[in-house]
Amino acid sequence: MPSPFPFLTQTTGKIQAFPPRVLNITEEGSIIECHIQITDGKYGQDDILEFTSFLLIKKNQTSSHGYLVSKVITPTPIRIIRRAIVTHNITKFIDSLPSLNVIIPLEDLKRNLENITINGTLNWNDKTMRFTLCPINKKELEDSALPYLGLVLILAVIQAFAFVKQMDCAKTESSLKRSSYNTIVFMATSDAFVCHVHVYLASLFTPSSLAFRFSILLSFLYFMIFSVYDVKYIFTIWKSQYGTVSQRSAMLLYLRLYATLFILFILSVFSLHYFLIVCFSLWMPQIYQNIITNNSQVISLRYIIITTFPRCVLVLYWFAFPYNFMNYRVDGVLVITLFSLVFLQIFIIVIQKRYGARCFIPKFIQKLCINEEYNYHHGWSDIAKIRGTLECVICMAPIENTHMETGCPEIVVTPCGHVFHTDCLASWIDYKMDCPTCRAPLEGVF
Repeated sequence: MPSPFPFLTQTTGKIQAFPPRVLNITEEGSIIECHIQITDGKYGQDDILEFTSFLLIKKNQTSSHGYLVSKVITPTPIRIIRRAIVTHNITKFIDSLPSLNVIIPLEDLKRNLENITINGTLNWNDKTMRFTLCPINKKELEDSALPYLGLVLILAVIQAFAFVKQMDCAKTESSLKRSSYNTIVFMATSDAFVCHVHVYLASLFTPSSLAFRFSILLSFLYFMIFSVYDVKYIFTIWKSQYGTVSQRSAMLLYLRLYATLFILFILSVFSLHYFLIVCFSLWMPQIYQNIITNNSQVISLRYIIITTFPRCVLVLYWFAFPYNFMNYRVDGVLVITLFSLVFLQIFIIVIQKRYGARCFIPKFIQKLCINEEYNYHHGWSDIAKIRGTLECVICMAPIENTHMETGCPEIVVTPCGHVFHTDCLASWIDYKMDCPTCRAPLEGVF
């Protein structure tokens, strides 16, 4: 069987150990568990081994003996092996587990926990490999992180300006009613996640380093995008679509928002891939909203591209760039899946803008599932007989009687029985979705 540790034959490597925990204390010593990542020391390589080590640490001894557990070694779940170690019933697993002997530098350990070198041997499949594991050099890590942090800073500024521009363009009541609440929630989730990632990255750097300061700045920027822009826009859309919002409704809105964030963050802990797929489906709710309102002009294609671009660049760096400083493995399947999903959504929105929001839905499905809309361009002869000469109250110009019986695209008749020029009412509803004459609500499009 080939070894899953090919880099150990090079006799050097890098180690990143997470805080150990004591499983059991015996007369011989302490049994500890530690999750460890080992690489060959070259950032961006694809041979990263994650395993759990179980070591018996004897009192005042410089050597320790233990075992390695990993999915590439044994199909037995780690929890079962952990239970067997605690209950001293590890015998049946010994043959399938690599044994590990390490030299613990007690003097170095007492002086400095961050700069210790561990020498040891790994015995597996009748082979013995000697290795030296060193801690990751923080200076090297910080230097390799600076280009990434500078790139993310540029992306954050672009994203913030694009969002402010969209909020300014879609501040009218009609635009807000046609915007999707859930699309902005997905954006807020991804922004909060990026903020969380950079808070974690800051904890890896020296507080006095430039990389630490950049990480804190990026965390603050994404927190501002989330807490100021995203949440404010979500509340504005909600208020526009549901009218006057009471204190109880506002509380339920925020409860729903943060419950969604909590659920998605839990998903990110168990499966980062599924979490990213959900976040990259951010335009699906807007596509659905376009179908419901039969209008696809509320969000510009430029804004869609500028907003999606930073998210795609981050995924490219994390999962497609082989020399990323975080040592994420290259995952071509995930990148292709996410980009295909994004391109599909943008393609659907482009089709909706060109041919209509419901162009790809068969007519019989529209009749079954979508309520028939009011025809704003029907004849107005009955109204003219009752009211006599008609004029548009928006531009104060008279409405001609041509096509009065059959109706025409240039003239709009509202459900409340008032007549306007199409261009005049179109300009009006950019600010108010109600009749200029009687303030009755206007639904649908013309």
